Amino acid sequence: MQVRAIPGAAASLVVACFDSADTQFAGLRKALAEMARAGGFAVREWSGGPLALARARSVRSVILCGHGSPERAGLGDGCGLSLAPADIRLRGHTRLYLLGCHQGREDTRLQWARGTGVPEKLVRGAEGETETLLSTLFLLHCADKGIGGIEESFDGWVLSNRLIRPRFEEARALYARTGGDPLAVLDFLERALDLASVGPFLALARRRPEFLTGLVPRQ
Repeated sequence: MQVRAIPGAAASLVVACFDSADTQFAGLRKALAEMARAGGFAVREWSGGPLALARARSVRSVILCGHGSPERAGLGDGCGLSLAPADIRLRGHTRLYLLGCHQGREDTRLQWARGTGVPEKLVRGAEGETETLLSTLFLLHCADKGIGGIEESFDGWVLSNRLIRPRFEEARALYARTGGDPLAVLDFLERALDLASVGPFLALARRRPEFLTGLVPRQ
């Protein structure tokens, strides 16, 4: 897919690489709509094919959203379609944010850097498994703060996943038992873990719970 023309005012491009029918990403899709309305962001869906962005002069950062694998560099829809580093070419100064599992490991970031043509230091991701609710919070922070808040918000996303990862299974089980209540999960996590360092990042969940409620993964 060739991404449609990027608006001249768009300094950040967000590419959604997930299945639009996957209920796990319903809140994330709504957050993407918030970003599109915020200004400074162009939001596009990817359904296969290369992304030629090396001439997109206005775009200073690209955020890729989707399922990641520990075995390879790539973000996909969980149904076999995956955007690999060789599928996207960027201008050399572009910052690349990988919003998915396992894409922040050193070897994986190097593959993204080589494939996209940007320096490895400009490629960012999480080193392990990530949680969709936290990814949704990251996008909401971007919508609230604008493009100037991407880096700080991504720091919060990476650290939140790192701190909460040991309790992911318990948190997901509680989420399912409560019918998808994010605040019950947040209460549990704040009792079980020291999350003071990511307090400002997580606090947005209490202000925007409608984006995080009832996101039951497809079976």
